[in-house]
Amino acid sequence: MDCDQHQAAKFQKEFGPAKDDDDDAKQFTQAAHDVLSAAKTVLDELGIRFWISSGTCLGEWHSRCFLNMCTTKTCI
Repeated sequence: MDCDQHQAAKFQKEFGPAKDDDDDAKQFTQAAHDVLSAAKTVLDELGIRFWISSGTCLGEWHSRCFLNMCTTKTCI
């Protein structure tokens, strides 16, 4: 699942880099990305269309290519 790199660069230029940009945050972001990617693969194979309609995943991933580590869970 790709994020909008152009939008993320624009966001970071205006607001600065992610504050949670440490090893734990990077590890969490990668794990959440892996879970969402696995869900996408399964749903694609089943022919089920899905989208992220709200919440942290939508806003953070779209605008920053980063998931805010304000929680330690990723719900599907």
